[in-house]
Amino acid sequence: MFCPTCGTEVNDNAVVCVNCGCKLKNDEPKKSDEIVYILLGVFLGAFGAHNFYIGKNSRAVVQLLLTLLSFGILLFFVQIWAIVEVCMNAKKING
Repeated sequence: MFCPTCGTEVNDNAVVCVNCGCKLKNDEPKKSDEIVYILLGVFLGAFGAHNFYIGKNSRAVVQLLLTLLSFGILLFFVQIWAIVEVCMNAKKING
């Protein structure tokens, strides 16, 4: 891996660049973040809570509006959509 600031090659597990002291970006999701995402998707997925949590706000707003504006009639279908999303993202994260 290379430092994005100075271009020096650094260890893949490094948190800070040895050459310039720049903090290196860590893209690995924390296990606790994955668990929170899964729980939000399973229990509050029809309201888009899991997508708000990971920053996919437009998708979350669509899920929230579908649930609220249909007065809960589409709740079951939006919840299934959320569970499918959680399963697909968990698959990507775990390989």
